[in-house]
Amino acid sequence: MDHTVKSSFFSWRIALLGSLLLSLVLVGCDSHSSKKEMQMVVISAPDSLAKNTNIPQPAPPDFHNRFYTDLVFILDSVDNVHVYQTAKCYNYEVEGLPDYHFPNFIELRPEDLVTLNSDSFISFFKNNIEIDDPEGVGRRKHYYFASETDTIKNRALYDFFDHIRKSRRAPFYIIRRTTEEENKVLEFKKQRRFYAPQLISWSANFLNGSCKPYTADYKKVESQIRIFRKAKTTFDPELNTSVPNL
Repeated sequence: MDHTVKSSFFSWRIALLGSLLLSLVLVGCDSHSSKKEMQMVVISAPDSLAKNTNIPQPAPPDFHNRFYTDLVFILDSVDNVHVYQTAKCYNYEVEGLPDYHFPNFIELRPEDLVTLNSDSFISFFKNNIEIDDPEGVGRRKHYYFASETDTIKNRALYDFFDHIRKSRRAPFYIIRRTTEEENKVLEFKKQRRFYAPQLISWSANFLNGSCKPYTADYKKVESQIRIFRKAKTTFDPELNTSVPNL
């Protein structure tokens, strides 16, 4: 084989190998993009969850417990998860459970939030929160995820999906946007500002949609609710053993 033919042969092999490698890279990128797009949850588009058959589906709507449960995870834009707990409060003289379309004021404070990096969320979840019911006799746990953004890019949620998919008895979960109160508390926590909720100009988007916290109207409406929730001041892993449903 002369020098010209040999050079052409090697040039052809190098070109073929380069094309093959480029194709593999492009296919890998397309596959990664498709996977990422498939996993993306958009709160305003409920079918973004329904289309993903690889994860357990969320809980059916509970109109008397639509905003809070024992554990709430706030997902910020990308990097962090802020965890807090709530506890039930009772007005024993009241009968029935009014169906309000707005959250009650839970008196959440910046110091109530336990903040962790999204990368360590599952480790925290495993070490502090028991999700399995080995005997299969207890009611499934409920966990609420509240997102600052409509499209959730925070990897903690997708790690949670992968984790519960492997569980023998996956818990229920609900995904919603953050409430006005959560947004305000998170803002003060991130900015390390002194939080005085009585001095904040709250909207009337609480309970019946026409009462502001720290007003006589709000106090009157909340007094007509038999069971409601307030934030806990400390994180207690044992609280998760209780039934979180109202």
